[in-house]
Amino acid sequence: MKPSDQDKQILGVLRQHGDTLTKPREIMHWAYFPSDEARTRFAESCAKAGFAIRGMNDGARMPNRFSVQFSHTDVPNENAVDLFRSLLTKLAAESGGEYDGWQTKIVQN
Repeated sequence: MKPSDQDKQILGVLRQHGDTLTKPREIMHWAYFPSDEARTRFAESCAKAGFAIRGMNDGARMPNRFSVQFSHTDVPNENAVDLFRSLLTKLAAESGGEYDGWQTKIVQN
């Protein structure tokens, strides 16, 4: 899987602000599910894969109104983004949900 247009845009913004994408930092992620049970299965899979669950919300947009916010620490470069997007898209689909994307802070050298 190649980085999505959204991923390329985020990486571009980071670079525009002087981030060389060489330092690890917390990367936040979101995913949405049609039921609490599906979200719980996904959260368990994420935790096993080394992601930290940061929060859950039941008021997200329909039809996948059950959301989960989670994070991990990594260097946000094209290779890492490709790996985590592939994994998280697969895990979300296996639980009947949708991986929505990521964000991180700018780290200047």
